Amino acid sequence: MCGRVARPEVSEPGPFDRLVGAPSSRLDSSLVTVFTIPSCFPCKLTIKSLTDLGIAYEIRDVSTDPAAFEVVKSLGYSAAPVVVTPDGSHWQGLDPDKIKALVK
Repeated sequence: MCGRVARPEVSEPGPFDRLVGAPSSRLDSSLVTVFTIPSCFPCKLTIKSLTDLGIAYEIRDVSTDPAAFEVVKSLGYSAAPVVVTPDGSHWQGLDPDKIKALVK
């Protein structure tokens, strides 16, 4: 377990947010999603494992993305990394066996 996930500060949207849209709480159903926080060693190892195995993924930083924070909270987790797979299964922490099982 890397550390507790803290609610990000919410600020007023900037001009760029208005152009491209605010971060979405929706997950890309074709990718593994890794919810991370900065300086999280298990998060980095999880991402490295996915990369090494050629598994497509997206990264969501819960310390800066309020929507990502709410997704992690709604799943019942309070520490990073949290991994959500395309089939909807999820877990918290570095789990090499579950990552290897994602290889098709």
